[in-house]
Amino acid sequence: MHTTGKYALTREYYVHTYILATAWYSAQILPLPANCVRQINTVITWYLWRGDIFRVPLSTLQLPKQKGGWGLLNIDAKCKALYFHRLRAISQGGSEFTALWLRKWDLTKQEGNPPHIHRIPSHLEYLRISALDSAYISSRDPSESEVAYKRRIYSTM
Repeated sequence: MHTTGKYALTREYYVHTYILATAWYSAQILPLPANCVRQINTVITWYLWRGDIFRVPLSTLQLPKQKGGWGLLNIDAKCKALYFHRLRAISQGGSEFTALWLRKWDLTKQEGNPPHIHRIPSHLEYLRISALDSAYISSRDPSESEVAYKRRIYSTM
């Protein structure tokens, strides 16, 4: 562990802050394809374990520190949560096409399980993904803070 001043720069801090910064930004705009998630995970594991003989699986490193992990974020779940949160925010108002489609197909609230995604045209795959995820996430409670709502979405994903 490297220390600079009062901040300890660990490998997981570097991964969260520098390697994934662009992924967090773009995940709010478009859903992250599975092959991109796989490539990002490959880069992270290469960075963490380069030259080491004993390698711990990424799923173990994503466990909280209290359970023996490093507290690394799950890339797929975080990107889905950011994207889903952004779509819910867009659907609350505005006249963008996405907001209009979300309201037209009533994707602004929790869907049944399984959701009826066949009513959404296949070329709007990003809205189909949102409909699938909405079956598991209820709308934000007025007493719930924005941060708590984002955490709930991430933990559900």
